[in-house]
Amino acid sequence: MEALRPWLLRIGRQVFVLGEQPGQAQVMKLVNNLIFAANMVSALEGLSLGAKAGLDADTMLEMLNAGTGRSMVSEHIMPEVLSRRFAFGATIAVVDKDVSLGLAEAAALDVPMWGLEQAARVWRFAASQGAGADDISELARVMERWAGAEIRSGD
Repeated sequence: MEALRPWLLRIGRQVFVLGEQPGQAQVMKLVNNLIFAANMVSALEGLSLGAKAGLDADTMLEMLNAGTGRSMVSEHIMPEVLSRRFAFGATIAVVDKDVSLGLAEAAALDVPMWGLEQAARVWRFAASQGAGADDISELARVMERWAGAEIRSGD
């Protein structure tokens, strides 16, 4: 591992050793992707609620990022939604695939995933409705249609 560390640091900011068993890093990637996918769904649902209640999206996001709800989603993806650019860079199909792989791993290890299964249904729905090639930030449009309110910057 130490011999590879300099090379690994060329492609990443940090190197983590997750264990001695093959595949442990792959499982960690699935864990990360599952949590990201759930964060995305919950952030969009929450902001949809606020938008429907008439809250200012810019203020909601500012408060979210100053509080306990802050995440990579709120800091980096929600600005794409508020600006209506929808250009974060990854596709809905990729997240749908990653979530499916993570849930399959959880099933193989007999780990219940009740909350994550619900989030997975949202990604699966979006992909099945023809949005698979769309940017992940476009998931906001699905949530907005359900809520009947846009999550949009006031600028």
